[in-house]
Amino acid sequence: MNTSGPGAATVARIWFIDVGAGDCTLVIDESTKRAIVVDCPTWHVQQVKSLLAEEHAILDTVIVTHWDLDHYGGASRLAVGFPVRKVFYNHDTLFPDGDSPKNLIKTALKNFLNIPLAQEVLRPAEVGQSGGFGSVNWQILAPTHYEVTKAYLQSKRNVASAVIDIKVENLRILIGGDAVGETWARLLADTDLHSDILRWPHHGADLAGDRDGSIRDNVQIGRASCR
Repeated sequence: MNTSGPGAATVARIWFIDVGAGDCTLVIDESTKRAIVVDCPTWHVQQVKSLLAEEHAILDTVIVTHWDLDHYGGASRLAVGFPVRKVFYNHDTLFPDGDSPKNLIKTALKNFLNIPLAQEVLRPAEVGQSGGFGSVNWQILAPTHYEVTKAYLQSKRNVASAVIDIKVENLRILIGGDAVGETWARLLADTDLHSDILRWPHHGADLAGDRDGSIRDNVQIGRASCR
């Protein structure tokens, strides 16, 4: 995806990579050739690597929205395989299950610890974290510490899923991970959610906790939506 109009200079390139049952977003700033990756399953690491190589881009930031294998499995491999400035994730909700067994979780954590200067690179993916490079700026809208605590108590990873707000000049992208209805209700109460592109949670499925669809209907979309 190109953020500029016909005849205008390209400021950034954006890919919403078709990974099947999973999620992966790549944004590369054209002037700095720095990139942010939000989520990546194991089975699409090579595609992201190829895109970074084709664009001669540096992996600046990696964000893992939550600990479902189809979101985090490849992100840790990317982070350990490239020089990276910051990696954001929460380890509070590492609940092993059939889709995310202990051995895969341990492999991901070992990858993160093997990142050069890991003590400076690794950060929690919670509200208040933000960054940017060139024309690209991002911030984390969820989870709050309360939401992480609740997810841990209920053993429900999605309750602590991150929601990422990415701006490329005047273009705004919201990436929902697998955030639940309660998270979006909180955001609607105190945040302007008008965006140009919405990466809807749960790969486009119905929103957990949104019984009548009112939350979905009140998340405002501008020129486009991606599901």
